[in-house]
Amino acid sequence: MSNVIFIRNTGVEILSGERKRDGVRVDFYDQRPINDDAMVNGVIFDDTSIKEVLSQFKEQYEIEDATLILDSNKILTRQMVIPKLKHKQIIEHLKGTFEGLYDGDDTLIYDYAYLGENEEVKGSSQILGVAIEKGFIETYLNLFDDCGIDLNFIDFSTDVLIRLKEFIPGLIDASFAIVNIDGTNIASSVFSKGNYMLTTRSRMFSDPDDLNAFSTDVTRAISQLQQFANNAQNNAPFDVVYFTGVSREQGEEIFERIQTVIGLEAKLLPTPKGVYSDNDEIIGLNNHLYTLGFLIGE
Repeated sequence: MSNVIFIRNTGVEILSGERKRDGVRVDFYDQRPINDDAMVNGVIFDDTSIKEVLSQFKEQYEIEDATLILDSNKILTRQMVIPKLKHKQIIEHLKGTFEGLYDGDDTLIYDYAYLGENEEVKGSSQILGVAIEKGFIETYLNLFDDCGIDLNFIDFSTDVLIRLKEFIPGLIDASFAIVNIDGTNIASSVFSKGNYMLTTRSRMFSDPDDLNAFSTDVTRAISQLQQFANNAQNNAPFDVVYFTGVSREQGEEIFERIQTVIGLEAKLLPTPKGVYSDNDEIIGLNNHLYTLGFLIGE
């Protein structure tokens, strides 16, 4: 059984369960708010309320260890095809790839996730390369250490989405965007012919309860994403936008507006069959994209 934790801009989420042959069994899930100024785009500014929630989870659910999912613009990711190399050689390859993309002063830590053999080029593999600031990752390690929770694994939101799409019919080789809305924050990941291409993050300033203004903001963000994905450098056009993190009322307004204004199909990201819980609750990706997505793609 895995306890999967994701710290969002608006709260902390935990989902506990395990992957089985016939799907995913969820034992329990919970999510609780944190202070508005606690974190922005994965960067922690005040960990007081985050520690409070993590301590509550530890006591209530008697958890000793967990998997942490990280999402931030501090994490550099790129899906790439490489020849079959040893671990040290792959790390050196990642250094050469990411050093020119990083303009900060911290030390970078490199990692990668193996995505499978590359069928188009014999003797090569597909990986998700990752570069992350040492200080950024240490902040989370210290946070969980202070709360007495062992981190047995750290994964990244991009890796979760890449693995998750393999379990959703129609997405394996498709061109699409997955958009996750967290309060007034929006994170959008674009896939072209099944390959991960890019992620953008932005903030909206309208009230989520004002459906007209909020849907206008979201539509504007998707239009900008479409232009960015379509430019000559990225060359990653998409024709479907899958949303998570929206209410039914928000979804109806947003989907219709995107179809009318931009001409893209917009809908909720479906949850694969075989997700169940002991109390027969319906648990989907709309509210648990990264935590449930991790278990589905595990």
